[in-house]
Amino acid sequence: MINIKNSTSVNHMMSRYLKSSNAEASKSMQKIASGHKINSAADDASGLAIAMKMLSQTTGLSTASNNVQDAASMVQVADGALGSAGSIVNRMTELATRAGNGLLGSEERQALQSEFDSLAAELDRIGQSTNFNGNKVFDGSTYTMQIGDTSEDTMDITINELSLESLGLDKIDLSSPQGAADALDALKNATNKISSDRGSMGAFENRLEHAYNNINNVEENLLNSLSKIRDTDIAKESMNLSMSNTLNQVSIFTMKNAQHLMQYSVMQALGR
Repeated sequence: MINIKNSTSVNHMMSRYLKSSNAEASKSMQKIASGHKINSAADDASGLAIAMKMLSQTTGLSTASNNVQDAASMVQVADGALGSAGSIVNRMTELATRAGNGLLGSEERQALQSEFDSLAAELDRIGQSTNFNGNKVFDGSTYTMQIGDTSEDTMDITINELSLESLGLDKIDLSSPQGAADALDALKNATNKISSDRGSMGAFENRLEHAYNNINNVEENLLNSLSKIRDTDIAKESMNLSMSNTLNQVSIFTMKNAQHLMQYSVMQALGR
C-alpha cells in the first residue's frame, strides 16, 4: 500500500520548490522588463550604492556639458561682436588717416567727422545691446561657470567692457590735422585692445572645447562602467526564467501526482 505520509511530504516539498521558482521567475521577469539586474538593495546592496553614485556623477556631468556649451555660445557671440567692432575701428582709421590731409577743406572734414560719429554711435550700440540669454555681454561682468560635477570644477569668464569710452574714442575730433593725428593714436590703442579681447575670447573658447571633450569622455566611460554593474544580461535572465518556469511545471505535476496517490491510498484503506 502507498504511504500517505510520504505522499504528503512530497507535496509539501514540491510546494516549497514552487514558491521558490515563482520568486525566481518574478525576479527574472522584473530584470528583463526594467533592463536592470539591480532593482532593489536586496539584489546587490553594494552594487546599488556604486551604481547610484555613478548615476549621480553622470547626471552632473551631463548638466555641466550643457553649461560648457552655453558658455561657448556666449563667448562666440562676444567674439562676433568684437569682430564687428574691429571692422568699424578699421573704417574709423581710414577716416582719420584721410583727415590728416592738410589740403582738405572744412566741408570735407565735416563729412569725415559726420561718418566717424555715425560709426562711433554704432560701435557704442554694439557694446550696449549685445546680450546672451538676457545678460549684457560687454558690461565687464565675470561669469562663473560650473564645468564639472564637483564644486571645484568651475571656470570664470570675464568679458571686458566695450564702449567708446573704454576704447578711448569718445573725444575724437577730425576738424584739424592735429586732431586727426591724435585720433590715429587713439584708434591704434583701440585696435590693440579689441585684438587682445578677441584673443581672450579665443583662449576661453579653446579651454571650453577641451573641457567639453573631457566631460564627454569621462561621462562615456562612467556610463560603460555603470552598464556593466546595472544592466541586465537578457540572455542569462531569459534562461533563468525558462528554468524557473520548467521547475514550476515539474512541481505542479509532482504535486498533482501526489494528490492522486493520496486519493488512491485513501480509497484502498476505505475499501479494506
